[in-house]
Amino acid sequence: MYSIQFLQRWQIHPGKWDRCNLLAGNGHVYAQTAFLDALCPGWCALVLNDYDVIMPLPQRTKWGIRYCYQPFLTPMLGVVGNGLHEDLIAAFLAAIPKRYRLWDLSFNPGHPLPKGYRHQIPRSNYVLSLNKPYDVLAKAFHRNIHQALAKANKHQLIVKRKVPLQDVIATSAVQYPKVMKVEAGAFERVQAFAAAAPEQVRTYGVYHPDGRLLASCAFLEFRKRAYYWLVGNKPEGRSMGASAFLLHAFISDYAATDTVLDFEGSDQPGVAAFYRKFGAQHEPYLTLYNNRLSWPLCRLKKMPVNYRHLYHLSKL
Repeated sequence: MYSIQFLQRWQIHPGKWDRCNLLAGNGHVYAQTAFLDALCPGWCALVLNDYDVIMPLPQRTKWGIRYCYQPFLTPMLGVVGNGLHEDLIAAFLAAIPKRYRLWDLSFNPGHPLPKGYRHQIPRSNYVLSLNKPYDVLAKAFHRNIHQALAKANKHQLIVKRKVPLQDVIATSAVQYPKVMKVEAGAFERVQAFAAAAPEQVRTYGVYHPDGRLLASCAFLEFRKRAYYWLVGNKPEGRSMGASAFLLHAFISDYAATDTVLDFEGSDQPGVAAFYRKFGAQHEPYLTLYNNRLSWPLCRLKKMPVNYRHLYHLSKL
């Protein structure tokens, strides 16, 4: 038997929690208390013993239904700790209180999820190790990336570091709602995290010579991993190679270091192909969608369309 406690946020010891995340082999930026407090206020958690292993549980209530969800700009969470195995993961899942009738939880790579849970949806992430000199890394770029960089140089685009976060947010706030549902207050929560952990945020922008911001990103840094996190690209920058130019600048800055660039996705074939063209490697992970609602609610609250598509593809 495992001694796993369910804790409300006010019961969680931030120092012990963050120490577990920092020392765990699979610890990540999203599991920090500062990140969780900002991006999903009111989160709860499961904790093994004295914070030996932890599992954040973002939770909400809607129409009287309590559920666990994956927060905005948080691709994965899962169980964090050392020595993870299938029985321990199963114990954590079994410890999720029964009052949470619906789960939409993404687990970080390498999680051995129990087979008893039906809807395990395969997801895609891409990562690039930057431990080689830039000229070596650039040799692995697809010719399309080199062509995009040539376009950027032709248009005399300019890369700037430490651009105002608000400028990145302003661009992202226009583009994100075109591809996903963005709830009210989402970008204010981004600002809250940046204010709580400014040392972890690195902003880049690509500008046209006339001063227009064409592409931007707020990267997050945690334990030698850099996350391509809050991205804002304007449509007019695509024909000028602005996105590729921004990533080229970041890769150039961090080349020959122990940094791993985490592209944070993607399940969209076109976006995934773009990341692969930088030489990024596939890093699969799983989303567990578990609907324990009673009939007829279980029929009304169906699995999201994008999940259904990925789930059915995995069964072919």
